[in-house]
Amino acid sequence: MKNLQLPVLCFAVFIASGLYSQQTTKTFKHEITFTTDNDDYTIKYTDRYYTNGFFLKFATALKDIDKDHLSSKKILTLEFAQQIYNPYRHDLAYLNALDRPFAGVLYVKGGITKIRANENIYQLNIQSGIIGPAAKGKEIHRWWHNIFGLPKIYGWETQLNNEGFVNFSASYHHHLTRHQEEKPWYDAFAFASASLGNNYSGVTTGLQLKLGAFEKAYNSVAWNAKVQRGKQSPNYRRNHELYFYFEPQLTYQFYNAYLQGGFFINDKGFYHVGIKNIIYQHNFGVLFTKGHWTTQLGFTFKTREAQNQIATENFGTIRLGYRFR
Repeated sequence: MKNLQLPVLCFAVFIASGLYSQQTTKTFKHEITFTTDNDDYTIKYTDRYYTNGFFLKFATALKDIDKDHLSSKKILTLEFAQQIYNPYRHDLAYLNALDRPFAGVLYVKGGITKIRANENIYQLNIQSGIIGPAAKGKEIHRWWHNIFGLPKIYGWETQLNNEGFVNFSASYHHHLTRHQEEKPWYDAFAFASASLGNNYSGVTTGLQLKLGAFEKAYNSVAWNAKVQRGKQSPNYRRNHELYFYFEPQLTYQFYNAYLQGGFFINDKGFYHVGIKNIIYQHNFGVLFTKGHWTTQLGFTFKTREAQNQIATENFGTIRLGYRFR
């Protein structure tokens, strides 16, 4: 997929530059966002570990902050997604470097985001889906390689077996830079999150740092908060957001079915592996939004999460969103 990098990035930059010229004071109640993750969006071609992800998310405003900022904004999100994982290599010699299992994941997720006037954020999510052949990871992975003329993939016959799952997660984001000028150029949040379920259980803590032009949290695209239930325009700082972000985080994982196989099944599949409990990850990129549209280009680095994982992990993110009433 290395040959896709330049046209994909040029396409995203073209959209962003076109959107920058739009002017609007409208409010929008709903937002649809399509996000794609792929290790081929990075400078270095790897095609390993978390190799592809597709996410379709719908967000709608449930409640606006009142004019006196005495209430909280509430947003409902619904997401449908597929993620695909493979080991260090997937050619004919894949058994010589089988450091994590092949796995496909398919799920739906619903969540509530609550943003207070002081810009502290609370999120609750419930996720349900399936891991294994029923998630169609093999079919999508091979289709993707076939349509772009990429090398044939071997090894999916060893993927993890089917298991349905339910996961619950919660997070809290604390605003660290409250006493700022009217239009600040930097912002910072500290966050902690926890997930519990038979698919994944772990806790994460980290920072979210912004540099550029951005809105207050309850009006920011960072939290799908550009949606507004009422038609009266909120008190925006600017008519756009354009900022760079950096998000370092540390995770302690207790169970990871993408590596260890289904929690409740004895026959987990041909190959499964133990986990490293502590993982460091950082994300960085640029995000632009104006009017109806949002675009984002991002990059993620992640340390080894399996006990015998050969290399660290990198992948890119491309996001495109559209808001409407």
